[in-house]
Amino acid sequence: MRDGKTSPTFVGPPAKVGFFSKVDNYFRRTWLRCAMLGVIGFIIRMPALQGQMVWDDTYLIRDNPFIKSPLFVFEAFRHYLFLDSFSAHYRPVQNLSFIVDYFFWNTSTYGFHLTNVLLHIASGVLLYLLLEKLFVTLRPENGGTEKNSAWSLASFFVALLWIVHPVHSAAIDYISGRADSLAFVFACAGWMLFIRARQSRIIPARIAQYFLAALSGLLALCSREIACIWFVLFLLHLVVFQKGISRRALIASIACSLCLIGIYGAMRQLPGIRIGTGPSSDWSAPMRAVLMFRSLGDYARLMIFPGNLHMERTVIQPQNYLGNSQWRASAGSEYLSILGLALLAALI
Repeated sequence: MRDGKTSPTFVGPPAKVGFFSKVDNYFRRTWLRCAMLGVIGFIIRMPALQGQMVWDDTYLIRDNPFIKSPLFVFEAFRHYLFLDSFSAHYRPVQNLSFIVDYFFWNTSTYGFHLTNVLLHIASGVLLYLLLEKLFVTLRPENGGTEKNSAWSLASFFVALLWIVHPVHSAAIDYISGRADSLAFVFACAGWMLFIRARQSRIIPARIAQYFLAALSGLLALCSREIACIWFVLFLLHLVVFQKGISRRALIASIACSLCLIGIYGAMRQLPGIRIGTGPSSDWSAPMRAVLMFRSLGDYARLMIFPGNLHMERTVIQPQNYLGNSQWRASAGSEYLSILGLALLAALI
């Protein structure tokens, strides 16, 4: 302004956005990243489609009476996964997935393997979407757009590494191993529904989403027992990291989670008492603890160095403890126990 008059302002032409900037902006779109995870995951896991029946597959997808007809849907909840085994695995959702596959594919292993691959890809995509939501709790209040974008990119690469990592081969190549993927899908979807319900302002939609979140959590437990770990992580995140949650909402979330675990415990009583005992029934508590740490160490080693992968793995060979010479030959495997203990400490 000069002598009370406003001088005209000249605005130059808008700055041109470079090619790489356009690509970067386009790559930030969530749907594109999900599509990339799906395509990459399918290409990497495509060889599994040619797999055949292995071990328990022969019974679960060929001889299993509960998958022959959709009329046995409710019957699957009244029995263990195996009818004539010492195993007390209660996984009715796994049998329900076999019912769907058998209806469309009969005993064709291609269709069963395709479902395994799709479940694994869905798990990876849900993991990416969930991490994007959870990483919000790790950002500072004044994080800014660039830091938020960095966290989102980190979520994508974590999910990508999870999808392509060879340690998941058993859950994909082994048809009966899909219980892990089923538990992952339902647990992750339940957590996402819980987050959406907290953000929803429409009361009927919020109630419906909370109900679906609880149902997904119960289905995760009925997929595999490992889903209990998801409840631990969920409650730990709410107590330690979640911002802006009231004491009343926190107590309600804890109570609902414990209620779901209680319902699952009651459902496990439907099959009745398993007659007979398994081969490990007489193992002492210290022996079980050592084997647990050794198994955890073996998994940790596979995650870091996924070599010598095969279906059957064992961390105990009783014949190695019959004498001093055999014990010295197997003492080298005890590093797995130390590694498992160290990993547990690091996770805590």
